[in-house]
Amino acid sequence: MINVNKKRFFLSPPKNNMTEKLLIELTREYKDFEFLGYIDNFKDEYDVIKPNQIDDIENDLILLLSPIYWKEIAKNLPKKNLYILLTEEYNYKAFTYSIFSKNNINRFL
Repeated sequence: MINVNKKRFFLSPPKNNMTEKLLIELTREYKDFEFLGYIDNFKDEYDVIKPNQIDDIENDLILLLSPIYWKEIAKNLPKKNLYILLTEEYNYKAFTYSIFSKNNINRFL
């Protein structure tokens, strides 16, 4: 599991089964973090921001949890703090965007 203790972070994509489960697990594991909200181009809700607004908000991590659409989603996100997450049950593996994008996804599964 990626350590979010004393971190400020976003999740993408918003409010699907996987990201909701991840947020619950992070809340159980860590007590001192700031969840800044979800990132999405299309949803317009109070806790969802557009990718072009991210640079205006200080953050430590952007966690992307989408095994199928990660490439499409990552195109619109800043790469500096971006981590691609893979999951097997409740075991999350985090990879920086630069490492993950240069390798075949099947290598990490």
